[in-house]
Amino acid sequence: MVDDLDRNRPPAPAKNEKDRKISDPKPFKGDPKDLDRFLIHLENKFSAEPNRFKEDIIKIRFAAQLLEDKAHRWYKSYHLQISEKDAYRVRGVRQLDPRYATWERFEASLRTSFGERITRDSAVTEWLNLRHTDSIDDYIDSITRLMWETGYDGKTAEDKIKRGLNDELSKDWSKVFNKPKDIGEQLMLLRQMGHDIEEHAKERKAQNAHRNPRQHQQQQQQQGSGNKNPDKNSNTSGQSKGKGKGKGKGKEKKEPSERKDKEEELKGISKEVLNERAKDGNCLKCGKAGHKWFDCWCKAPVTSRVVAGAKRKGKDSGEGESKKAKGASASTEPTATAASGRIIEIPEDLDDDLDLWELPLV
Repeated sequence: MVDDLDRNRPPAPAKNEKDRKISDPKPFKGDPKDLDRFLIHLENKFSAEPNRFKEDIIKIRFAAQLLEDKAHRWYKSYHLQISEKDAYRVRGVRQLDPRYATWERFEASLRTSFGERITRDSAVTEWLNLRHTDSIDDYIDSITRLMWETGYDGKTAEDKIKRGLNDELSKDWSKVFNKPKDIGEQLMLLRQMGHDIEEHAKERKAQNAHRNPRQHQQQQQQQGSGNKNPDKNSNTSGQSKGKGKGKGKGKEKKEPSERKDKEEELKGISKEVLNERAKDGNCLKCGKAGHKWFDCWCKAPVTSRVVAGAKRKGKDSGEGESKKAKGASASTEPTATAASGRIIEIPEDLDDDLDLWELPLV
């Protein structure tokens, strides 16, 4: 009809601008499950042929041609809001509300009248449970989608933003005094603030991993060993079933799972001694080979150097003799007598397998 609300027509499109014609959507008969399909196909039609659908009233008229059955009966009452001639003939009204001639109002009215009830109920439940956890994009996208599905306005969305943000972003958002009045602009600003916080958190995480790579590796190892043996009391039975019963393996199973502080573990050891142990590939804490300082089972750090000739001996180099020497001195003071009659002092924390004759005389 020609009796639509008077509107200023935009300038004609340039000659080289052509629409890409696509097929018309299938008619909508009022089935709530078919409403999203109908509106999406209309949106595709409008985007492909922008020159044809430049005015909202033309979009509404085109969509009305595709309404059938219950949907067509619904449109009869909506038609009285956009047609001056029929509005005056039926209701005697000449002044019409221009908001009804907008596509946004038409689409919202369709959704309100034919939207599936169960869909809105589930959308309200999702709205109430919605919380911002990690991704600000997921949170804002969900708010935007649920506003359409529930019909909530901007004030309700503002309240949801205040109550649903995590602690860090909520504090920053409360410091913004001159917030935009439009809810869309607020969501854009909030999205940008959330991106800044997320990027800052990623940078801090990367810096910490770069500064303490060994600590990060230890945490990974401890997590892996914790999953295999969550119960500390099961170490005894596990040791009896293992391949070997050496004291090294037993002590490794009893090592604490908590993270060790390097400065505390190596306290009192001079830099010179630390450098020598690191050069030899030995433990920085006790000076022995075969493990690292964070795996060491010594309670206190060994601050003195290991005696020059103190080496472990195999079964063929007198291991039995040194064990006999240990047994013989178990009930006496930790000393031994050399052939010359001089006293040899044996340190208490010295390895059990050291050869007594390699110790210096006092």
